[in-house]
Amino acid sequence: MIHIAICDDEEVFVEKIRSEVKAVLETQDEDFEIFCYTDGNKLLSDYEAKKFDLVLLDIDMPDVDGFEVARILKNIEHLIEVIFITSHNHLVYSSFMYKPLAFIPKDRINIYLKEYLSIFFKNRKLDNKKFIYKDENTNTIELEIKDIAAFFVVNHDICFLGKDNFLHGIYTKRKTISDIFKEYGELGFIKVNRSTLVNFHYIKDISSGIITLLSGKEIKYNRNNHNLILSEYRRLKR
Repeated sequence: MIHIAICDDEEVFVEKIRSEVKAVLETQDEDFEIFCYTDGNKLLSDYEAKKFDLVLLDIDMPDVDGFEVARILKNIEHLIEVIFITSHNHLVYSSFMYKPLAFIPKDRINIYLKEYLSIFFKNRKLDNKKFIYKDENTNTIELEIKDIAAFFVVNHDICFLGKDNFLHGIYTKRKTISDIFKEYGELGFIKVNRSTLVNFHYIKDISSGIITLLSGKEIKYNRNNHNLILSEYRRLKR
């Protein structure tokens, strides 16, 4: 079930966006619910119960603006997707810090919304891909790939860092970091060295020689690879 929220202080635009979104969703083979708001605070208070997957936000709203709503939502769940829909086109660059899926001018909704919703569904299918491995008791475990922040080689074993910030072992000798990168690289993993893959969704900062994850964990890399890693990170963000 996909949960989508729409928030704009003008009801006429809420209905226009809802109609456009509904038309696209009906072409997808997934169940969905659309929740409409004219107040950002109400949307935020409903998040824990509704667990929105995608939020379409106006920016210029009273009480709490769209940027603040996006900031709070991203702090709760950084993988939530946000699309800003606004008549204030000059705010496009200011929106980048909130890592939106898209920035759409209100007078271009009918042109761009379908395109970006298609990207949302494509990303969703990739994110829901499973990583299957065996634990130390040879039990087969399935994990959503989006819940893995990084893969490492530790004492010749492959391990991964979960979104819980704990290191988990993959007790098999048959996989290498290169094998995993070939299989899951397209899902947003950056090969930072021969023994480490990092999920770009979990990167907070890249400085010279150190990648800092959202959890605060630091991963070192060869400074000679800095430009390549930064370039790949920016490509994935786009």
